[in-house]
Amino acid sequence: MARLGLLGALATKVSTWGPAWLRRLIVDICPLSTIQDMKGIVDIMDRTSSSLFSERETLITMGALADQTAGGKDILTLMRRRCFRLVYC
Repeated sequence: MARLGLLGALATKVSTWGPAWLRRLIVDICPLSTIQDMKGIVDIMDRTSSSLFSERETLITMGALADQTAGGKDILTLMRRRCFRLVYC
């Protein structure tokens, strides 16, 4: 993130401009290697978090969290369980 410098500060302002598909297109077209590296990092984080959320949601519906680390007492599981109750109960 330190490599971004002024681009990092600009990114916080630009992140609310236009639809997500347009911002993604601009990032895809940008030739700066730093921007492309950051895009790769964000893509990995998105895939990882999406898979964690779906895995935890499946475990919550099956009631199988007791076998997991911390017995389902980690913050992510507690938040998902609360959200699941609000939506489905």
